[in-house]
Amino acid sequence: MNDIRNPSAPRWGYALLVRLHFYAGLFVGPFIFVAALSGALFALTPQIENWLYQTELTTENTGEAQPLAAQILTARDHIGDRATLAAVRPAPQPGQTTRVMFAVDGLQPFEHQAVFVDPVSLDIRGELVVYGTSGTPAVPHLDRLCPPAPASGRGRALLQRAGRLLALAGGAGWPGIVVAPPLTPRPSGGH
Repeated sequence: MNDIRNPSAPRWGYALLVRLHFYAGLFVGPFIFVAALSGALFALTPQIENWLYQTELTTENTGEAQPLAAQILTARDHIGDRATLAAVRPAPQPGQTTRVMFAVDGLQPFEHQAVFVDPVSLDIRGELVVYGTSGTPAVPHLDRLCPPAPASGRGRALLQRAGRLLALAGGAGWPGIVVAPPLTPRPSGGH
């Protein structure tokens, strides 16, 4: 018995995969967009900080740097006794400031209040909330853009569903590439 398929017969399996891929992409696309955007912002953090916080991070004074103990004492005098010294990041090169970080009540556990000290003149260049002991001022603001994933409830179920659909949509796209019908030009109608 010869079983010959009609080439013009509908391929319901292919159509189902294409439609599934499309709807899964609509659902998962916003999650991918947010992840890509926040990742790009985190990757550009050093450039953003240098532009936004140029006053705090740099100094025009050149010359011999004062002893680190004097820089810390200047920062301590500026911030007062309300804070505990947490970390010090000496100026990495001439033209940059020393970051003296203090633990202050009211901040998140990973945040510190940083005082930026000119290592040459001992002038205070500014005071900012920074992330960890690295002294990066822009990260706390970027971190608030990406809240942690919900631990339970609807948010968790939504994220799990998005992850499953992402895997399914990725898998559904391959058959379309591998077994897609060849593109053939339509007849022009005989004119």
